[in-house]
Amino acid sequence: EVRDITFEMLGEAHQLIGDGGEVIALFLGDVSQKGLLEQITPHAHRTVAYLDSNLKDFEPLRYQAAFANLFESVDCQLILMGQTAFGMDLAPAIAARWEIPFTTDVVDIDGAEGLIAIRQMYSGKVNAKVSLKPADKWLVTVRAGAFPAEDIPTVSGELQEIAGSVEGDLSA
Repeated sequence: EVRDITFEMLGEAHQLIGDGGEVIALFLGDVSQKGLLEQITPHAHRTVAYLDSNLKDFEPLRYQAAFANLFESVDCQLILMGQTAFGMDLAPAIAARWEIPFTTDVVDIDGAEGLIAIRQMYSGKVNAKVSLKPADKWLVTVRAGAFPAEDIPTVSGELQEIAGSVEGDLSA
């Protein structure tokens, strides 16, 4: 099942690009999850899927290696990842590996001039504006429920599958 946070991020991505740009959905998963792409593809201009039977269970190093294959095949400016157990494990490692400005647990995004992210602090009592340094790419994790998951634009999306296999011991 595709989680609501996925649709929330797709909707916010459409809001951020307005009438220009392209929403690209990145999908990492086991080949048995291919059917989930039918729910995502209509809401992204392009869905890039890395399907690998070695991604059946979440193992951070394996997913980082798979994401590396996706990352190098997609040109994008902003990467949104859910503030989930998966995202909290994967996002910092990705940001560090590619030296991308990064912030977590975002509840609002303003991309008018650079990237300004709104994060809640002190159990939601304070909203902090976080200005990310100028860069070619940014990575933010998005808090579940921060954006609406309804009324997401439908586009004639294209699906691009990347075949790969992340095998062996990746700890070295």
